[in-house]
Amino acid sequence: MNTATMPHRGEMITAFRSRDGSYDGVFFAGVRTTGVFCRPTCPAKKPREENVEFFSSTQAALFAGFRPCKRFRPMEPTGSRPAWLRDLMRDFDAEPERRWTDQELRDRGLSPERVCRWFQSHHGMTFHA
Repeated sequence: MNTATMPHRGEMITAFRSRDGSYDGVFFAGVRTTGVFCRPTCPAKKPREENVEFFSSTQAALFAGFRPCKRFRPMEPTGSRPAWLRDLMRDFDAEPERRWTDQELRDRGLSPERVCRWFQSHHGMTFHA
């Protein structure tokens, strides 16, 4: 852990527990019991404090033997579109005025609820908005 460039542990614990988005990219949290690391904003159940290790970069977490979270992919740039959403977003960008229905999302093999959650967490609004 490179403490010279990171906040003190208490501050990181508080940011990690509250899922503070302002710390995205400042540090990454690894959970010793699972061997997984993720961003401070990861909504997964929070582990016990003594099982959390902090890193200044994804590289440091990988070198320490942790693997990236498969759900929130800390190796990808913040805000990048997940693979399951890329085709929809390509079509959305081509026709921004189009109103998509839940059934059209289902026809593409997408869960409207999952699309809504992703947009809410990354853009502060639903896909339909």
